[in-house]
Amino acid sequence: MSQQVVYNPSKTAILYHNDNESRFKLLFGHVGSGKSVANCIEIMRQFLLLPLCTDKVRRGKWVVVRNTYSQLKMTTLATWLQWFPERTFGKVYKDSPFLHKLRFNDEHGIYNELDVYFMSLNSQDDEDKLLSLEVTGFFVNEVSELPWRIVEAMMTR
Repeated sequence: MSQQVVYNPSKTAILYHNDNESRFKLLFGHVGSGKSVANCIEIMRQFLLLPLCTDKVRRGKWVVVRNTYSQLKMTTLATWLQWFPERTFGKVYKDSPFLHKLRFNDEHGIYNELDVYFMSLNSQDDEDKLLSLEVTGFFVNEVSELPWRIVEAMMTR
């Protein structure tokens, strides 16, 4: 990576990051406690743990979920880009869904391709967006705001 990112996690975030066994993880905290930042860092951390493909490239696909596209753009995507700016990691495509195509060499010289989709999922009709979707993982910002049916659908992916 050409940019050094400095991240100082809270004690709770450290416990969250150190959990490599759980299939589902939740992070709770007060407003301003760094939950969204911790989740952005966790996506990258989990991605960098993936094995290399046979062509020696690491590839992954994550989906970041929020209720509406305006919420995604104003909050979640804005936080993401503070840590993984386009000028360093690659272009964000702002069609629906938003897509950040991160392309970078890590500190070991390994080439990485991480696609992060930012999707609005708020209704049962949105559940269809998840059909046949193969992903490395999900980050749901404000999971309490989503219908349980959508959360269940994500867990099957």
